[in-house]
Amino acid sequence: MKYYELAYTQPYLMTLHPDSEMDVAFLGRPQMTRAFIEYGDTPALGRSVEAERFVIHGMRVPARADGYAPNLEDNPEIEVVQFVAHIRGLHAGERVYYRVAFPDTRGRRVESEIYDFHTAPEKGQPFTFAQMSDLQLFKPCDHTIHQLGRHKNDFILFSGDMINGAWRACDWFTVPGAWQPEKMVGMAFFDIMQRHDDGIRLLQYMPFFCCPGNHENDDLRIEGSREWAVQPERYSWKIYMQLFRTYYPEQEYGFNGKRYYSLDYADMHITSLMVVRCNPWKTWEAPGYILRGDIERGSRQADWLIDDLESSHAPFKWIIMHWHMMNRGDDTQPFLCQPRPDPADPARVIYPVDTVGEFLHPLFKKTHVSAVSYGHSHVYERYQIDGVNYIEAAYMGNKYGKPDGAVNPSGVLPVNQQHDFRSYLIVTCDGKTLTGRGYQASVEPNGYGYEGRLFDEYVIAEKD
Repeated sequence: MKYYELAYTQPYLMTLHPDSEMDVAFLGRPQMTRAFIEYGDTPALGRSVEAERFVIHGMRVPARADGYAPNLEDNPEIEVVQFVAHIRGLHAGERVYYRVAFPDTRGRRVESEIYDFHTAPEKGQPFTFAQMSDLQLFKPCDHTIHQLGRHKNDFILFSGDMINGAWRACDWFTVPGAWQPEKMVGMAFFDIMQRHDDGIRLLQYMPFFCCPGNHENDDLRIEGSREWAVQPERYSWKIYMQLFRTYYPEQEYGFNGKRYYSLDYADMHITSLMVVRCNPWKTWEAPGYILRGDIERGSRQADWLIDDLESSHAPFKWIIMHWHMMNRGDDTQPFLCQPRPDPADPARVIYPVDTVGEFLHPLFKKTHVSAVSYGHSHVYERYQIDGVNYIEAAYMGNKYGKPDGAVNPSGVLPVNQQHDFRSYLIVTCDGKTLTGRGYQASVEPNGYGYEGRLFDEYVIAEKD
């Protein structure tokens, strides 16, 4: 039996302790009852650990041969199992070879290819990572990922919106026989992010640190239905949190659940936040842009963030979130806060609290945050305020931003703005500085530039 007759994905890597532990996960059909990860310091492997088995609830496949039924509930659920193996007792800078092995329905052995990963290096040693977001099955993304994956990265930061609809199993991986739009065949998240042809190294070879975006919600009717959008009980991130359960051990799926975490990778502290807005209304129309994942001062997430950043003494601190803190576009004009009723007009709302200027940026400045990266508008823009870099590196497949759009409430213009071609960001640490490099990934009809062109380069020094 071949690997993909029972498995849906190749293995992918997660960890909260990248210098000493690694979780190896993969998805498969319900007929799979057991799985093992064989690993070692050479391709001969030699050690083995049994994976835990989980059932992923909430995924569905198209009801028809030519598409989805209009109502989500009319599309049949598909049972998907997840195996997660916990490799412990590793050492900083260690290279580990591994593969997945499991019995088929007749007890015959099935195994994956042999892959490898590195644990995080010791402090003071170099490393490289990629920052990306907003794939959403858009066709040019595979071309962009092909280029990103050829860099010698040690891990990936992903700022949300991996797919279009989290409940659609075919958005995550190929389900043989299930309908997909022709332009999206082969464009499922794991299909793209687990390519390893032509020297590409992606999710099988390095840990993946992510945060949720608006498309990771279990049911996108909250995006389009004004009735649903004001019902907190409708909000759930169950599918996303199951897939990346290492980062969310509490598995709090609901509106006020814990969807944030942090970890240290060598000399860098990484903080992942949940910052998303729901906006089926116009900007100033009641009830306005609702914050999902409250980040206002005094919220549960904000209190956690203060403690997280103030207690970290890492030379570099990098924050990932989905909603843009700085961006040239209409949806960044209201302050990042929960809308309040307008006292002068009940049909309108106001945004009275400048959470970014009054709370977040002062906190980031005080705690010496190196960078905050985000997505949502599918553009490349970089801002620098008081030594903090705000970076949207999200033009992977298509874009929504406005290169001549209104300036965000800070009044600060980007130091580098590139909306004319797809791009990706690679960041290298040499132990003393971080160097960010933005690369051009496409040549659009205007013919400007070339693939692989370095269009943005900047150095972030260690803070005192």
